Amino acid sequence: LGLLLDIQAGDIVLELLKVQSIVKIPGDDNELIMLYHTSLRDFLSIKSRSGYYFIDPPSRHLHMALDCLKCLAKDSSEDFFDSSPKYAIVEWPHHIILGLQEQEPIWDEAIINTLVYSINNFLTFQGKKWYNTLEGMRKHREKKPAWLDTGVKLHQVKRTSIATKTLFRMLQKTIDFYMVRII
Repeated sequence: LGLLLDIQAGDIVLELLKVQSIVKIPGDDNELIMLYHTSLRDFLSIKSRSGYYFIDPPSRHLHMALDCLKCLAKDSSEDFFDSSPKYAIVEWPHHIILGLQEQEPIWDEAIINTLVYSINNFLTFQGKKWYNTLEGMRKHREKKPAWLDTGVKLHQVKRTSIATKTLFRMLQKTIDFYMVRII
């Protein structure tokens, strides 16, 4: 989590300890941080109820995709992502898909434009390395990334702005980039 968010691990632990009554802090770095009550998630994701503490899930997913891409951009290895978290390697497209699945979203065009730029740079300069890493992981688990099928179905989502249409094209380019190489 520290690498992904560019925050020192100790700082993350200190912040999590402040909210340990509502957040389950894992004893292992490979376990998920979980909310004790799903009602908290519901509360935080409804603006009229949470006010200042509101978290917009689609927007947060797009920001998380960007955080994953930024993390991967820092990896200086040649043929495979060696120092990047597996989560960032596998899940950045999934966060884009989750961010775009809302039927009536209010998307921040600045984040969408930043994502389009970042995805284009990523596929241009690190696409082969990403593919090699995904394939190495796939050989061990014998299945394609879960986001591939969901991403193909996204054509049903409304695409109102030019930026959103461009982001959809970049997501399709990502899917095509991966699919062309496994055929």
